[in-house]
Amino acid sequence: MQPKPLTLAILTALLPASQGWAEDSTSLPGLTVEAEAPRAVQTSTQPTEALLQNGNSESGDVLRQLNGVSAARKGGHGLDPQIRGQQYSQLNVLMDGAKIAGGCPNRMDPPTSYSEIASYDEIEVIRGVKSLAHASGGTGGTLLLKRSRPEFDPKAPVQGELSLGKSHLMNYDAHGELSAVGEQGYVVIQGAQKEANNYQDGNGDTVGASYRTRQGHIDLGWTPNRHHHLKLSAEQSHTEDALYPGAMMDAPETEGKTLRLQYEGRELSDAVQDIDVSIYRSTVDHTMNNFDLRTPPNYTMGPNAGNPMLRETPTDTDTKGAKFQLTSTLRDTEIVYGLQFESVNKDATLWNRDATPDSSLNFMWPDVTNTTKSVFAETTTRLNDRSQLIVGLRFDDVYAEADKVNDAPDSAGNEPSLVYSKAHTNYDGETRASESNWNGLLRFEQSFAETYQWYLGASRTLRTADASERFMSKWGMNMATMEQAAWVGNPNLKPEEHNQFDLGIGKSTRDYQWNLGLWYDKVNNYILRDLAVNQYDNGVATTLKEKSETYVNVDAKLYGLDLDGTMTLNPNLDVGGQFSLTKGRNTTDGRDIAMISAPTGNLFAKWSQNNWHLGGRFNFALEQTDVDEDYTTAAGFDETPAWSTLDVYGGYQINRTVSLQAGVDNVFDHAYYDHLSYDPVAADVYKNNEPGRNVWVRVNATF
Repeated sequence: MQPKPLTLAILTALLPASQGWAEDSTSLPGLTVEAEAPRAVQTSTQPTEALLQNGNSESGDVLRQLNGVSAARKGGHGLDPQIRGQQYSQLNVLMDGAKIAGGCPNRMDPPTSYSEIASYDEIEVIRGVKSLAHASGGTGGTLLLKRSRPEFDPKAPVQGELSLGKSHLMNYDAHGELSAVGEQGYVVIQGAQKEANNYQDGNGDTVGASYRTRQGHIDLGWTPNRHHHLKLSAEQSHTEDALYPGAMMDAPETEGKTLRLQYEGRELSDAVQDIDVSIYRSTVDHTMNNFDLRTPPNYTMGPNAGNPMLRETPTDTDTKGAKFQLTSTLRDTEIVYGLQFESVNKDATLWNRDATPDSSLNFMWPDVTNTTKSVFAETTTRLNDRSQLIVGLRFDDVYAEADKVNDAPDSAGNEPSLVYSKAHTNYDGETRASESNWNGLLRFEQSFAETYQWYLGASRTLRTADASERFMSKWGMNMATMEQAAWVGNPNLKPEEHNQFDLGIGKSTRDYQWNLGLWYDKVNNYILRDLAVNQYDNGVATTLKEKSETYVNVDAKLYGLDLDGTMTLNPNLDVGGQFSLTKGRNTTDGRDIAMISAPTGNLFAKWSQNNWHLGGRFNFALEQTDVDEDYTTAAGFDETPAWSTLDVYGGYQINRTVSLQAGVDNVFDHAYYDHLSYDPVAADVYKNNEPGRNVWVRVNATF
């Protein structure tokens, strides 16, 4: 879709720019950039309040404002992030130091769906690999959702914040937080509740996107002195009646719980300056079906012809993790080193609810556990006043096992081991896999000419297959078309080996800054999800046919660029912009990699004066013509046209306590959809249009 003349006219008046675009939190829309050391980096960091200048607070939608982050839409809730053309377990998502694994095999609930953005203080996105110390994998990037330690203020030991929003998308969106902070401890209590509506797209058509969520957390902190900080936290998220027109089911109920215990020790001794310890456990109970929130399809033939076909999949996931990290200094070298443990268990069964009694059809996740034990060390050596060298090494001992591989569901012949045998010519009955994965990082950073900095990085990182890729077991027929509709993992998958190269340059002055990053990723054993008919010469059996899908290893290359900049034109006016491009190619088969985000970006301008501000944001995506004709087009998918939208927003500080924000997203009510907006599993593809014009208002109060 080409920008309309009126859009371009307003854009010209606004001047080029982009909100969520500064490369670190010292250069945000509406703030003057102070002189500082230049930073040409692979990260974007924003305080959450800078990301909430629109009428949709759904976490995945908010994260799309960060440069390099796209997200796939299946409904209104749970937009699934993508960075550098990679998603799912190719990304590390740490929410206040903890991980949570989604419960839906079809990604209705990515980890970010259990977060409430307003409950975090800042969000950092790392594009690609900049450090090996966060977690294993993370070949596409890392999302860090951070909560800061509250500071003691003897004049205001108790503080609070309340927010209430309303828009066409949100029937209501409420958030509150209360903190009590003393010299030796604190308590923080936070809660949020929202109800989203089905929305109108730019064509005036209704898109099913409604849901209700409740979320809250409590932090108990002990701070005996400036050297020690111990925090115990508990968090819970509950989602009800979430519609997913881009999937074959909806989610009547999902619940996630997380417990965390964290310790920070600072300036402890000459030998060990810092100690960081994190222990967590998170659980998810997720239910999806095709009858509670939608009309189920009917059987088209057989003894049940004309009767509704009722399907339901309850799932459970359990994630445990621990990390022990030390920091020491040896002359001009800082050494970060430690141990890490992570275990993720997933169990999912597809049930036939129209049978009497209920009948189990498939053990989709046959009680799968992925365990990773790691040791890591990373050094940062200051070579001189302007340059430093970073060297990292990480070893991951990976073990995966599926305990129900040889168990038989009620549906005859759907025992997972039999399903794998029908799908792969080289399956030998294995129920487990083990890997020894070595990862390395070498990075050089240097500043020059006072205001410039450049970097060059090389990394080798391995990403193990997740529960779906290795052990998914779904065998059956599409009862509407009577075609085979299997979705089968591959127990013989090798880990992805990513060899990435990053080159960047940036400049920062008092009035402006910009950054340009180029990257290339040569991937050996890339884990490709594909139609079976495309991979008969790669170990896939001819008994897996028609619309059926599985996973295979191929070689691939990914490459792209990220560009951003901000400028202060005068004390009141800031402008900026960002742009991200990713290309991906399956070099084994000579095909584009399916479902990589189109080139996207935005431009912004913001005027601030006294106690009010006014801004505009022009969002755009170029046409996506790089599609995998042999995969997505078989399901009716095609190239995605370009699109653009304009948002306007403003705010007024009424008094020291109360402020008002309001705006209009997609001012010209454009009809468009994102390239990632479809479901590759369904027999039919749903091109989920994004919301049309969305008028919103939000009131905030602090005390």
